Amino acid sequence: MIGLDEAPISSSNLALNVRDEDSFSEISDQSGSGSSVTRVQAQSKFRQFLTTFTNENQVFYYRDKLQASYVQGDYFIDIDVDDLRGFDPSLMELVRSNPTTYLPLLEKAAREVVARLSRVKVEDIHPIQVQLENYPVLTNLRDLKALHVSTLVTVRGIVVQTSRSRVQATRLSIMCRNCKVIKNIPCSAGFGSTRIPRVSVFDLSSLYPIYIYKIYR
Repeated sequence: MIGLDEAPISSSNLALNVRDEDSFSEISDQSGSGSSVTRVQAQSKFRQFLTTFTNENQVFYYRDKLQASYVQGDYFIDIDVDDLRGFDPSLMELVRSNPTTYLPLLEKAAREVVARLSRVKVEDIHPIQVQLENYPVLTNLRDLKALHVSTLVTVRGIVVQTSRSRVQATRLSIMCRNCKVIKNIPCSAGFGSTRIPRVSVFDLSSLYPIYIYKIYR
């Protein structure tokens, strides 16, 4: 596959207790307003925002925009931060304080909206990228501190160098050469490495190696 023969870029994930994403669904987070919102509730509110938000012309702006963009093959949507804040300030605070958690939930909600409009399964919908615009807070590079780590910030600068985009797998299907059992493993975001088991979980006595059966991008 093009790009897979390049030198890999890896990083270490210090969160050693890796759990399935579904196990996080009932964990609540505290927004800046002090309200407790579970991730299931947040995804439901994101879906409600994308479905019911109307602009000054009383048009379902993001719902219609999602459907039109998806039909054209544009698998992304621009969302105005002021619109999200006006709909529910606590949602915007969750995205600002923990974007690595709540932006994927917003993108999942966008897929669910398109699936409902198209009357197909969510699994059959292409992943949709959410791009935030009109973020009002501008932070100077010299003012970035530890408290800004893993939060949403906006900086002003000049791009001095770019590189060709790399292929990034989102999910791996692995198969045991002995028992032929296939297991799907989600890949970590960014350039993080994915841990592949050395033996089959269904045949621990097997000395046959595990190999990658399929790569999803």
